[in-house]
Amino acid sequence: MSSRIPELANVYVVSTVDARKMFWLDSNHLRRLTPEVQGQSAFGVGRGTTYYKVSDLERLAISVHGKDNFEAKVQKRQRRKERAKEMKEAVDRAAEKAREDLLAKRKLAIREKENELSKARRVRGGETARTALGASASANVSSANTMTSSSSSSAAHPLSSGSSSSSSASLAAAKVAAQQEAAGYELKPKLRADLVKALRSQLRRMIRNGLSLSPSSIPQAILVEATCVLPEVFASLLGRPEDPTLRTFSQIGQTISLEATCETVLGCSGNDVRRSAGGSWLVIDTTEGGIMLEYLPSKFLLRIKTHTGHGDIDERYLTTPIGRWK
Repeated sequence: MSSRIPELANVYVVSTVDARKMFWLDSNHLRRLTPEVQGQSAFGVGRGTTYYKVSDLERLAISVHGKDNFEAKVQKRQRRKERAKEMKEAVDRAAEKAREDLLAKRKLAIREKENELSKARRVRGGETARTALGASASANVSSANTMTSSSSSSAAHPLSSGSSSSSSASLAAAKVAAQQEAAGYELKPKLRADLVKALRSQLRRMIRNGLSLSPSSIPQAILVEATCVLPEVFASLLGRPEDPTLRTFSQIGQTISLEATCETVLGCSGNDVRRSAGGSWLVIDTTEGGIMLEYLPSKFLLRIKTHTGHGDIDERYLTTPIGRWK
C-alpha cells in the first residue's frame, strides 16, 4: 500500500518517535493500535523499540484529524521541505559564486602584482641600460680625447705613445655595475633584519627539538632544513649584508658549504640551545668547531648539520640568559 506521505512510500513500519512526528499523533492515539513489533525490556539494556505499520497509522491519523485536514497537513509540510531545499540550493549556489568571485579577484590581484613587478623590472632595466650607455658614451669620448691627445703628442714627440686601457676598464666596470644593479629586487634593511631574526628563532627551535641521544646514550647527529631562505637573508645571517649576490662565498656546483660559529648563525652560544634529558642538559656540541652550513641558492634551501653534546650547565654562568637572543 502506497502512503499519502512521500517519505513513507516504500516503508512498512516506523518507530514510535516517527509515528508521532509524521502523523501528528500522541501516546493516547497510539494506544488504539496494536504494535507490529512490541519492544521488550531486558536487564541492563532498557526497553526495546516499538514499531507500527504505516497503513494503520495513516488510517488512525485520518480518523483523528479528518481526511481533508490530514492531507492539508501533509501538503503543507511537503511545501515547507521544498522551500527549505530550494533555499539551501540557493545558498549553496551563492556561496559557490562568492567563492569563484573571490578566486577570480585573487588571480586578478596576483596578475596585476606580477605586471607591476615586471613593469618595475623593465623600468629598472631601462634605467640601468641608459646608465651603462651613458658610461659607455663618456668612456668613448674619453677614449677619443685620449687618442687625439696621444696622436698630437706622438706627432710632437715620436718616442711617446698613448693608451686607452683606462677607458676600456671604465667601460667594463660600468657594464658590471649595470648587471649588478639589474640583478633583482633588494630587501629593505628593516625587513631583512626581521627575516634574519625570524630565521634564527626557527633554527634554534628545530635544533633544540633535534637534540637527542641513542639508546646507548651516544650523542646523535642533527640535520635541520629551512626553506624559502633568500640569498640576501643568508648573507645577512652570516654577517655579510653587503653581499646580497653571494659573490664572496665559495660555491661548489650549486651548493655553498662553509663552517660558522653558533653565535654567528643562531645569535647565541651552543650552550644556550639546550634540552633536558635524564637529569642533564643536552646542548650543541662545539668542541670540534662550529656548525656546518649548506645553502642552495637555486632552491632557497638552507641545511645545518651539527651534533648533540652533554653539558651540566648552571644558568647563573650562561653568557646569554635564556629568552634574550641577539
